[in-house]
Amino acid sequence: MIRFLVALVLVGAVACSSSSGGSNSDLDKRTCEIARDIGASFNVTDTLEESRARVVDLYDGYGKAASPAIQEGLREWSAGLTSGDLHGAANGISKVDSACSAEGF
Repeated sequence: MIRFLVALVLVGAVACSSSSGGSNSDLDKRTCEIARDIGASFNVTDTLEESRARVVDLYDGYGKAASPAIQEGLREWSAGLTSGDLHGAANGISKVDSACSAEGF
């Protein structure tokens, strides 16, 4: 239960983070926007499986060409959702959020 709550708090942090400043990569910006959308939809309009599928699709699409830090976070987020390790998923979400924020998104 605690891991689930941690995941929800971190999902909320990703969903509520604001974009600011400029960055070198439109692809990273779009990846961050989609990641935040997934985070905002988790356990609201999307089930765990739907969220997992969306994260996997994001990684397989934009994510593989995103910055290494965003890629790492997406992989960890996906792995956590796939295995049911919500703490691992929360760590991945946090990494994506940190990478996006560091790039100004």
